[in-house]
Amino acid sequence: VELTMAAACDRHQAILEYLSGLGSTFAQSATAFQQDAGLTMAGESDTTKTGLLEKKWTSVVRLQRKVMELESKIQQLEEDSKLGGVVSRRDVTGIGRDPSTFLPRAPPKYSMSGHRSPITCVVFHPVFSVVVTSSEDATIKSGYCTQTLKGHSDWVRDICITDDGQFLASGGNDRAITLWDLAQGKAIQCMREHEHVVETLQFAARGPQGAAIEAIHGKKVAETTGQTVARYLLSGSRDRTVRLWEAFSGLLLMNFVSHDNWVRAVRFHSSGKYAISASEDKTIRVFDVESGRCVRTLKDAHSHFLTTLDVHPSLPLLVTGSIDKFVNVWECV
Repeated sequence: VELTMAAACDRHQAILEYLSGLGSTFAQSATAFQQDAGLTMAGESDTTKTGLLEKKWTSVVRLQRKVMELESKIQQLEEDSKLGGVVSRRDVTGIGRDPSTFLPRAPPKYSMSGHRSPITCVVFHPVFSVVVTSSEDATIKSGYCTQTLKGHSDWVRDICITDDGQFLASGGNDRAITLWDLAQGKAIQCMREHEHVVETLQFAARGPQGAAIEAIHGKKVAETTGQTVARYLLSGSRDRTVRLWEAFSGLLLMNFVSHDNWVRAVRFHSSGKYAISASEDKTIRVFDVESGRCVRTLKDAHSHFLTTLDVHPSLPLLVTGSIDKFVNVWECV
């Protein structure tokens, strides 16, 4: 690119200032360059020309670094476009490409801090763009620490949120299950029937699942508490039991006893008629929500302690994980 006359003059002046600044080392070169370029030396009071060449050089280095960063971002965008485009709000709301094709990528988009001890559980709020976390510091936090829920006296092991996003349940080492109103940011119920650490929790979803439980236990809840609205909660504990609660009142509806070791995960069957649990006794057990009986036991489900399970929301499938490093998918027949 051809420089303008003014820019060329500035460049020559910067070169002359640089050569002159080196003293006797380039004195002859400076004199010759000054004569050939028809320049005059800037006065001592003119500080605008001082170190001009060095300043231009460092600015070039900064620009090169910025160019490299932008080239890297362009490369990432090109890779994203091959996969169908980057994730945008358009994608998240379902108007863009199929969300089932989304895969995680580095680096993290957000990194949040605020807890004073290791994190034990993280969940997305089902309605708002908020992450809820629990920690060994006995607190629960949401978003960029916009809300801190304090009430537990020891580690919080697990948290779960109702599907409408209004309420949160938490349980942990203090053996308590606490129900929180997220809008008010305060505890509204506490359940303390477990005799050991509370490991796992799940709310029943609205719709067929919740309706099935309501059909079985709704009358008892209404007669005992006078409530017309109920929220059903499942819990699992190191006391080897699985328990069904009406969370608003704290009413214990069922105590499922069958496991020989810690219960590490619980889930409602999609029909709402059964509670399913995974335990360190290496079994998966299915309990009838109405009778309380264990109607099925899958022994030696893994070669080591079971640590987690989930039930597919629409397909007859169950998945479990274990310390044995295997993930097993089970067909329900």
